[in-house]
Amino acid sequence: MVKIRVKNLTAAQLNWAVAQCEKLEIESIRGGAVWIYLKCSLTGEVECVDTYHPTTNWAQGGSIIEREGITIEGPAFTGDTWQAHLWTDQVVDFIVCEGATPLIAAMSIYVISKLGTTVEVPDALF
Repeated sequence: MVKIRVKNLTAAQLNWAVAQCEKLEIESIRGGAVWIYLKCSLTGEVECVDTYHPTTNWAQGGSIIEREGITIEGPAFTGDTWQAHLWTDQVVDFIVCEGATPLIAAMSIYVISKLGTTVEVPDALF
């Protein structure tokens, strides 16, 4: 495991960190991708294995943005990057993150809100 600042994570590393926050069961890390077990919502049985990439997949990342109340501002307001904003449990604590895309900014802020500004990432993602 290698300790790295969230703002320096690659997309694959950020996907892995989001999976940790979501407490997903990771099947493996191969081909630079995070593979997770998908379970049937009715039986809880594992149905298949699929890639997890909330930094590019709005179906995965969008539900986190909505659930967590993350707001996003585009480059028209912030310059060259997207910004994500999040109020934490403490009324006075407001987090801002930047990213090349809205999903990268939002997933970065989500990871920081759950794990802090640095995370330990598996060697397989370097």
